[in-house]
Amino acid sequence: MARMIPEIEVGRYPHGEGLLYRWLKGLPDDYRVFHGVHLLRQSGGSLRRGEADFVVLHKDLGFLVIEVKGGKVTCQPGRGRWTSTDYRGEEHPIKDPFLQAERNVNAIVERIRDSGVFGPGPLKTLPVTVGYCVAFPDGVAQQKNLPLHVVPEVVIDSRDAARMAARIEGLFGAWRKKRPGSRGFTPREFNDLCNKVLLTRFNVTVPLSVRFGREKERFESLTDEQCRILETVSGGKRALFRGYAGTGKTQLLMENARRFAAAAARVLVVCYNQPLAELLSQWAANVCGAGGVTVRHFHGLAEEYAGEAGLDFDVPPEDEPDALQAFYERGSAALLEAALAEAPGRFDCVLVDEGQDFHLEWLRVLSELLDPAGMDVFHIFYDEQQNVYGKELEFPFEAVPYDLSYQMRSTANVCEVARKAGSVDIRCFPDWVKGAPVKYFPYREPSEQVALIEKVVRELLDKGIDPSQVMVISSHRRARSCLAGVNRLQGYPLVEYRPPGEEDTIAFSSLHRAKGLESDVVIFCDVDGGEPYCSRSNQYVAVSRARHLLYIIHRRDWKL
Repeated sequence: MARMIPEIEVGRYPHGEGLLYRWLKGLPDDYRVFHGVHLLRQSGGSLRRGEADFVVLHKDLGFLVIEVKGGKVTCQPGRGRWTSTDYRGEEHPIKDPFLQAERNVNAIVERIRDSGVFGPGPLKTLPVTVGYCVAFPDGVAQQKNLPLHVVPEVVIDSRDAARMAARIEGLFGAWRKKRPGSRGFTPREFNDLCNKVLLTRFNVTVPLSVRFGREKERFESLTDEQCRILETVSGGKRALFRGYAGTGKTQLLMENARRFAAAAARVLVVCYNQPLAELLSQWAANVCGAGGVTVRHFHGLAEEYAGEAGLDFDVPPEDEPDALQAFYERGSAALLEAALAEAPGRFDCVLVDEGQDFHLEWLRVLSELLDPAGMDVFHIFYDEQQNVYGKELEFPFEAVPYDLSYQMRSTANVCEVARKAGSVDIRCFPDWVKGAPVKYFPYREPSEQVALIEKVVRELLDKGIDPSQVMVISSHRRARSCLAGVNRLQGYPLVEYRPPGEEDTIAFSSLHRAKGLESDVVIFCDVDGGEPYCSRSNQYVAVSRARHLLYIIHRRDWKL
């Protein structure tokens, strides 16, 4: 069934228009049909209003404009006078419907040229197939007596009701012959035509992009609680910062790093995940300048120092999982410690993000990177609820944690889901942004998830969301996820997430790799509640990555 925009109650429209609406709705799923597209065009130095009754789009075929005339329609020969007779028998003068359709096509084409749908620069003709026709749903057109400017191919009447799909394809074929070499739309062109040109019904709405921007302003402002902690800890050499997902731990760490760097301190920021390290590196370069703050993920830091010391950083192959785990848990830290034996003092401040992922031995080795003659600051930020690797939480010093109690990453609706998933007491401010409801899509068989994800992505693109704002998070790595072997979603490449996100792509990440990251929109899939990959703590990690919109693709018997 075609997607009709807008969905209407057919009985509210003239009989002929209502009939054609029902016929067009029966087209296959890959059609989009816009009804009542209002136009404004220049004509002889003045503005003229118009309306295209229907605009039919197909991503591979092009687009058609259909003008509808109901009742009995007559064209008087020699005079070019057109009339329509309604069901009461009253005759009304009408405009030439074929010229109307042609003018409406030209008006839409002009708007498309100006919109940049097909890229920058002037276009003499559009690269896609464009055409028009006139529909007479109430009657039968006399094919032998058509006006000279009309051919049978551009006429639809009541006889076509049962074969509308074939008739529309035939129309596209006829217009394609007139313009050899024309093609279908790329995914971006198709979405831009829908969202930037044809959705012309006037509504005073707040677009998602504007809503996201306003919500983000709230999310990124430092809270009084954070400012108080910053002032309290400013002179402390050893400190622990504890907070649930989204409470601003990384934001506080970054502000700490900025302040220390501004005081000419040598600052090292260390985290567990490589994508988070890349993201924080970009922030450091933008805010603190080159060399102001060094950012590394732990194993990258160990490899770098081992290389400088001439030590081999030999990672075991993946088919030796026990050796691989032992190397990452113990061997890499030992190599880093060996490399530091000759020159341990490198930094004034070491700031650790996602500290719950660090072994005690790692933290002890990192402390050896501090220059005792310098500021000697060691701060660790952590969330014990995100301890998805099951490590025992131990730190190389004793301190009473500074608690961050209010989340400031996500809307209140997303926060509530994270609270339930993690069984934690995450709090929002009383006047916090509520946001859109979280949406749930159940499946019976794991194979059903791809179609559900495609549906969500299509909905997001229709609402003007950029693909790069979307992250698909699975409880498994990609090769074991429901998206194994899937390279595109709605025509856009599905790629492993790398900060800050690639343009015109949709990001994929396992929930382990997504720790510490965030995205405007998160689609959480492979949610079956199975241990250990989809444990409650893992679910908590995944859902708390969403800033504004969260979609959960879950097994039917899963409960939050």
